[in-house]
Amino acid sequence: MNASSRSSVTSNLIVAEGKVYVGSVRDEGYVFCVAENGSIVWRNKVGTNVKGLAYGEGILFVTSDLSRKLYALNAESGEIIWVFEHDAMLNTLSYRNRKIILSDSQGNLLAFSKMEISYGKISWSKRGC
Repeated sequence: MNASSRSSVTSNLIVAEGKVYVGSVRDEGYVFCVAENGSIVWRNKVGTNVKGLAYGEGILFVTSDLSRKLYALNAESGEIIWVFEHDAMLNTLSYRNRKIILSDSQGNLLAFSKMEISYGKISWSKRGC
């Protein structure tokens, strides 16, 4: 699927449901899904260096450098389900107990609960953490 030899891994690795998910660098900013045998299942471009990945309930969550966007991708197909656009740059993220938790460049903590994960809406935020 034309994986660029110039691409380098910039994100954490996620292993889920028998697949490996990883992000790459530069303006390409691809997220790759790789099968256990090493073949590329899909790739999707989110732009800039992919910074952080998290997985939960069949959704791959993605942040990238110098971006104010959180992407939710279908983990099976790579299709973008939704994009959340914030007013500050977003940092790496974590998925636990049906919640996405992440911070922004202004030191705020953001959370998406199970219901909000489906729609790309913040459940709560705490300023100045």
